[in-house]
Amino acid sequence: MKKSPAFQFYPKDWLSDVRVICMTPEQRGAYIQLLCYAWNSDEQGTLPNDDTMLATLSGLNGRWTDVGTVVKDMFNDVGAKLQHDRLIEEKEKQEERRKKCSEAGKASANKRLK
Repeated sequence: MKKSPAFQFYPKDWLSDVRVICMTPEQRGAYIQLLCYAWNSDEQGTLPNDDTMLATLSGLNGRWTDVGTVVKDMFNDVGAKLQHDRLIEEKEKQEERRKKCSEAGKASANKRLK
């Protein structure tokens, strides 16, 4: 199935999440940057569990060791990967919606043919 180019962003959730509120602006910027990379990754919703790579992808570079732990904690450690549950959930919702729309379109086409 084709990968979606975008994910839903809910400002109310972002602004009310205590973990995000407690981040510095630098950490919030790194976090949203990593969310975007996770969404665009081959294994949608995941990142490599590699601090050197995360430092570069987040834009924090050398600052990663000082401030990156808070950002990394927003993802679940699943071995060689970090996974973001909300992105995985969003991907599954989009796939389900796409499937339902496709089935509805096929049913409509079949109905017209009869």
